[in-house]
Amino acid sequence: MKYNKNKIFWIARNTSKDVICIPWDEKEEYYSFIKREITDGYHQLSVTSEIMLDIISTFMRLGTWKVDNIEMMEDDRELNNILEGLIDSVKSNANKILDLYEYLSSITKDSSIEVKRIYLSSRGENGELSAIFIQVNGIVGTYNCPDKVNTMICQVMREYI
Repeated sequence: MKYNKNKIFWIARNTSKDVICIPWDEKEEYYSFIKREITDGYHQLSVTSEIMLDIISTFMRLGTWKVDNIEMMEDDRELNNILEGLIDSVKSNANKILDLYEYLSSITKDSSIEVKRIYLSSRGENGELSAIFIQVNGIVGTYNCPDKVNTMICQVMREYI
């Protein structure tokens, strides 16, 4: 699966800050891309664990999205096994999302462990797969997604700046 990649930035416009996703072609060196956008007046945004949880919540409320994977900054086998089990339980019973949410919330608030990347997916009415990932550095990958997916992510980010 080939993801289209975007980077989340904010820019000051009049009296407000707009949050936007700017497409990034991986053929272009990442730091050159960042430098160019900063020169154009854009500012990078990081996606904290709290924001990642908010994004998961936003997409799960739609009823068609599911959590596929959550990668943490630390490579902790026990933690990964717990997360995998919670994600599997959510896949079989969407009501278990609260267990996953509460667990992630507690470990990110009570320790220095941070979420590195989340993967979500959805199947359309025709069975066609859509997928996204969001990284702590503000990279958003989308596969077969409507533009409103990036808009939704930007709306969540806007609440934190």
